[in-house]
Amino acid sequence: MKTRIRLSVLAASVVGAVTLNLAPAFAADAADPVAAVDRLMFSDSLSAFVGARAAADRPANLDWSSDGCTGVPDAPFGYDFTTACWRHDFGYRNFKDQGRFTEDARGDIDDVFRKDMHHLCDGRPLCDATAELYSGGGPPLGG
Repeated sequence: MKTRIRLSVLAASVVGAVTLNLAPAFAADAADPVAAVDRLMFSDSLSAFVGARAAADRPANLDWSSDGCTGVPDAPFGYDFTTACWRHDFGYRNFKDQGRFTEDARGDIDDVFRKDMHHLCDGRPLCDATAELYSGGGPPLGG
């Protein structure tokens, strides 16, 4: 019986800690949308961005909409770039909404898009070549 109570207390503590750690991040995001967009674009991993996008309590003052990979297939040759396109759309739309979409910002967002696609490729050569075409054909990463 004592073991069961200890496990219940431990489980409640873990859930509470996780909840406390998540809530302040979204509260801060709502209070400072510029910092939130910068973090989600340039500091967080692609998987962290996707998690934030899927969260029910994500900041409503940010534009999370996306049309996928605009004008091209989301998964050419079976390589799914959808999540990279989501973050790319997020960057463009929010930087425009915030009045800070400059050529430098565009380049920074496009660089993240390219890196995200290569991350999704996980070293597969045809996928990496496709990512280069999708990102505008810049020089290969690492080369």
